[in-house]
Amino acid sequence: NAYDALRLLRPEFFTGGRTLPHGGDNGSARQSATAGTVDIQNRSPAIFVNGNREGGLLVLRDILTDVIAEIRYYPDLYTPPMYGLTSPGGIIDVRTKP
Repeated sequence: NAYDALRLLRPEFFTGGRTLPHGGDNGSARQSATAGTVDIQNRSPAIFVNGNREGGLLVLRDILTDVIAEIRYYPDLYTPPMYGLTSPGGIIDVRTKP
């Protein structure tokens, strides 16, 4: 699913665009990520699927990787205007295949 793929390939998406310190994270950050609340400062990104706001990170668990065309992360300061005001963690925009 998209959640597991992003945790492996782009973990910084889960922490508001910030990378975790080299050598891993403290246990609380890892537990938060596993629980879907992510990041010790609660900077979870909003999730958009095909331009529609769908909710929080757990939505990604319902998206199979074989239907994904593209995933983009926008930090809060660089969120395109079409998404409006979202969250301090930015947004993750998932586009599925037609």
